[in-house]
Amino acid sequence: MTLGKVPSEHLLDRSVAVTNEAGSVDEARLGGCARRVLVSLHPAATLYDASQREAFAAAVAEAAALAGVGAADGGQSRLGDY
Repeated sequence: MTLGKVPSEHLLDRSVAVTNEAGSVDEARLGGCARRVLVSLHPAATLYDASQREAFAAAVAEAAALAGVGAADGGQSRLGDY
């Protein structure tokens, strides 16, 4: 999960319109491996514009779901798995 425009553009190696793409999942090659990247607003954006809070909360929930948090099998991977 990225937090804002700069990390989104850095990881995805393209221009990102964060407010339009927030919550979308894209794929990037990181360290030679394909990884899912969830584009998100920076949390500070919700302080300046309260209308962005719902989009940020939805992105956090999506990140948790992608990570398997709350899954029946215990979900979240462990650092040793990598």
